[in-house]
Amino acid sequence: MSDDLEALPLGELRDAVARITVERLLPELLALPDDRLRDVLGEALARRLPYEPAPGTESRLFLAVRGPAPGRKAPAWRHPAVAAALPRLGARDGRGRLAYEGRCAACGTPLRADTALAACPVCGATDADLTVRPGSR
Repeated sequence: MSDDLEALPLGELRDAVARITVERLLPELLALPDDRLRDVLGEALARRLPYEPAPGTESRLFLAVRGPAPGRKAPAWRHPAVAAALPRLGARDGRGRLAYEGRCAACGTPLRADTALAACPVCGATDADLTVRPGSR
């Protein structure tokens, strides 16, 4: 099958991969609990190599929390990022809720997580120490 895939034009190869993903991977992802799905998607986005950005622009992919844009200047990340829990099996909220918030010490991105210790998905810093969000308990 490997030789068959290598012989496909790029567009057909992408279509074949998309079909395989939908048929095999999607049911597995849909079966995950919310907090585990968030971990898997966050890790995939963090490891993904971005497309070459246009000159003078920057590109980042990360999970974000919808909400009002913070009042700060560039870099203008518009929503709080969903931070990766550190350690993975540590003191998580238990309900999969993003009950902790703060800012990345390195880049200033607003962060939310389900554990107090978290890694920033924007710059990769692992020293974020988040506090309990008001009204989350």
